[in-house]
Amino acid sequence: HQNGYPMAFFTEASLDLAEDAELMRLMSEAGLVAVFIGIESPDEDALRETKKYQNVRGSIVERVRRVQDAGLEVYAGMIVGFDSDDETVFDRQYEFLRQTRIVGAMAGMLSAIPKTPLYSRLEAEGRLDNAAADDPKIATNVIPLRMTREAMRDGW
Repeated sequence: HQNGYPMAFFTEASLDLAEDAELMRLMSEAGLVAVFIGIESPDEDALRETKKYQNVRGSIVERVRRVQDAGLEVYAGMIVGFDSDDETVFDRQYEFLRQTRIVGAMAGMLSAIPKTPLYSRLEAEGRLDNAAADDPKIATNVIPLRMTREAMRDGW
């Protein structure tokens, strides 16, 4: 190649990518080096809560490794604050990232966006605090079910 490889390409995909060996091969051949995948959580209960059903079809660890074995670095999107999350979720997320050899993860605290089903549900349950979302000491409008907002923030 005349100019070497002056640019690196990456994209986003769902974990379903792991089931398409031909697509992963073509992505790698086309020069893609990495893919961002919304893993969200290593916990099946949280994935079902957020309707990420594509992440509960088989072992997440094995599927991430399939993508990596195809030559694509995986970056993960992770979220804490689902109803099934308690203070042990942070260790499980760390262990998941270690097991999958994911070197970059974007982790966020769950936030409820107006006009979404999550927002409506949490509002009906009295678990929204929109004033706290602007407070840098809290930074989420969600009042978690199984831990305090401070514990969620500190674990995050």
